[in-house]
Amino acid sequence: MKSIERFADLLCYGTIEDWRNQVFQLSNDLGYEKILLAILPDQHTQPEIEFTFLQSNYSSEWINRYDTEKLGHIDPIVAHCASKSTPLIWTPEIFSAQKQKEMYEEACGHGLRSGVTLPIHGARGELGALCFVTDVNPDKPFQREINLRNL
Repeated sequence: MKSIERFADLLCYGTIEDWRNQVFQLSNDLGYEKILLAILPDQHTQPEIEFTFLQSNYSSEWINRYDTEKLGHIDPIVAHCASKSTPLIWTPEIFSAQKQKEMYEEACGHGLRSGVTLPIHGARGELGALCFVTDVNPDKPFQREINLRNL
């Protein structure tokens, strides 16, 4: 079954828990150990204020640090999702400013080394991201593998 068909299957679950479990299983089946789905009510809401919806298996330590330090303000993934609709493949190069590099190094310590983020833009101005993440080195073979998976 193609990946896109498996995403369509997610429309069939009646509870948040069932849906979340299936999304996490899909993520694992695709080779990603970590996942985050975050949605803000609109693009003007600050990420640390209040998510309309947040599901993740990132470590609570990392989520707390990210929120406490307001890292959403420097995170290039957040900036990408706010301004683009195209997927973003994580590489160390997208973390170009010094604070971004420091954030990336700390994230790597929590198993968040490489992945792909799909921006979400809702009809009523909602803004969000679906991140599939792994601790695998984001080298050229990893990037080729992402292209073959056709997320």
